[in-house]
Amino acid sequence: MPNNLTRVHSLLLFSTAFITSPLNAIARGGSFITFPTLIFTGISPITANATNNTALWIAAISSADAYRHNLLISRLQILILSVTSLIGRGIGSVIMLYTSADMFKQLLPYLLLSATLIFTFRCLIWLY
Repeated sequence: MPNNLTRVHSLLLFSTAFITSPLNAIARGGSFITFPTLIFTGISPITANATNNTALWIAAISSADAYRHNLLISRLQILILSVTSLIGRGIGSVIMLYTSADMFKQLLPYLLLSATLIFTFRCLIWLY
């Protein structure tokens, strides 16, 4: 946590969490708001990424539990997607351990562009 975190920063972070929690539960995509807010408050990009992903993981579990009765896919598909997600998160975590802060800052615009494209066109590529 940065030493210069003010009450204004704290209020901004709280407000962002308050706004993006329902957004993530319903439509996903709250990271497009939370991640830049964390960086704006002075948190390093790697720490902001880790914080954001931890919060998203907790939110995803809660949303999955709340919507589990509405799922139109089989338990096998859920298992396959869950295992694939865990493997991807594990590989991403290991890569982040060996990525310098400067390299991450250089890659960040491309990562955000990729995330934006995936978020925008996800309905076209989901499970095909």
